[in-house]
Amino acid sequence: METSILVILGVAGLIVLPFVLAILMFRPLVISIADRIAGRKVANNEIKEIKQKLYLLQDEVADLRGKMLVLEDEYEFSQRLLKDIEKRSIESKPD
Repeated sequence: METSILVILGVAGLIVLPFVLAILMFRPLVISIADRIAGRKVANNEIKEIKQKLYLLQDEVADLRGKMLVLEDEYEFSQRLLKDIEKRSIESKPD
């Protein structure tokens, strides 16, 4: 091959290469913009799913907080019972 053809191919490659790299790098962005233009709302479904999961987690946390309060009350009650038993055993011992 002649050197002039190689120079032309090299220059063309240097011009085209940045565009190809840009397309590859920004492909996800281009796809999402194309989906929005086409009316496909894939991300909207994902957001709905995430919101549903968030609501389920909030309900679960509220349920766990309620259970924790019950456990705290039962613990305090058992502690009072133990103290009361200790008091009675000390008072009933003859000196």
